[in-house]
Amino acid sequence: MGALLILLSLVSAVLCHFVFAVWLPSDRERYRDYEAAEPCRFVRGRRKLMTA
Repeated sequence: MGALLILLSLVSAVLCHFVFAVWLPSDRERYRDYEAAEPCRFVRGRRKLMTA
């Protein structure tokens, strides 16, 4: 029973390491694109993308 608890804690530690060291940093670039986008402006009650 004790070995199973140790094994489960090791699996949990590896998964946490993967999430915080690999998965979240790779998503940061995608979310940075969302922050850089300008909001759409409304023209006569309809949404219209302004192009410059």
